Amino acid sequence: MERLLTVQETAAYLQVKPSTIYTWAYRSQIPCQKVCGALRFRREDVDAWLQAQARKPMPAIIASAE
Repeated sequence: MERLLTVQETAAYLQVKPSTIYTWAYRSQIPCQKVCGALRFRREDVDAWLQAQARKPMPAIIASAE
């Protein structure tokens, strides 16, 4: 069974403050689960969530010189 990350570990992994992780979890913006009342995170879920948050590059608009 894989080890779940704590709020502090997830915050360090994402390089944000723990309060940001709590806010995202409260708003259901990051995948998490409660274990005995404590928030826990699966690294693979966090990685997938992070990948989904990446902005897609905008297609280059080539202006015609007419």
